[in-house]
Amino acid sequence: MVSSGFLYVIAIFNLMVLFDIIRVFRQMRRGQWSESASDTHHVRGIMSTLLRRVMNFVNEPWQMYFVGLLFGLGFDTATEIALLVLTGSGAASGLPWYAILCLPVLFAAGMSLFDTIDGSFMTVVYAWALTKPVRRGLL
Repeated sequence: MVSSGFLYVIAIFNLMVLFDIIRVFRQMRRGQWSESASDTHHVRGIMSTLLRRVMNFVNEPWQMYFVGLLFGLGFDTATEIALLVLTGSGAASGLPWYAILCLPVLFAAGMSLFDTIDGSFMTVVYAWALTKPVRRGLL
């Protein structure tokens, strides 16, 4: 429940950022936004504003280990524990070994699929943001 609640909070913050980006694009379409104004006015998300001091703590690559450790305690870990419980209960009930291995294989396939889709999407987004300096300030 904690992981799900955290994901909903992140979704709400992302929606707020999306609405801010839409507002900036509407200003750009109307001609009220110029590239010189984008150098002085950086559109940033609410998380970046709230956690500015915390984000400045991670300034070396080795410090990302602790960020990864915190992410490891999140939603994926809870899903993997539930998967282990289901697999263990299946083994205790007398299911054959190949039926028990279906759950971990399906989990790994699903994670690989969604990580591939996410990586492909982010590659397109980063390429899109790098074509114009105005877009870089939006991300």
